[in-house]
Amino acid sequence: MERVRITRIVAECDVDRLKDWVRIIEKNHTVHRIHEPRKTLVMAKARDSATFDPFYLGEVLATECTVEVDDNIGFGLVIGDQPERAYMIAVIDASFNGRLPEMGDILPSMMDEEKKISEKQKMELAHSGRTRVNFETMGDVNG
Repeated sequence: MERVRITRIVAECDVDRLKDWVRIIEKNHTVHRIHEPRKTLVMAKARDSATFDPFYLGEVLATECTVEVDDNIGFGLVIGDQPERAYMIAVIDASFNGRLPEMGDILPSMMDEEKKISEKQKMELAHSGRTRVNFETMGDVNG
């Protein structure tokens, strides 16, 4: 499984499931916090729907954490004030980077969680689609 996919899963999965995965790592490996979870501001980038030019919406509160698991560095970054999740994401990231054997046990569970996340997103999209408003941009009024 590729890093981007794992990152999406751990950022959105159930926190109790994430705790289970991290406990497996902590039980068998030494976890050292290089940087404790801390709040930070990151720029939110978006794309203009008319010109497709990128622009920055503004700053977003996030929480970041850096850990070391058996000489493997991991980084966690999550939107909002979520120190526990940032730490756990960093542990999973370090475990993935180090190709720890426990990741082989965790990956099937991650795939199950990915399916749940996907179903939840589909339901939310369907729900929000019912209230969607169509806006048209005005063209040149002179024709």
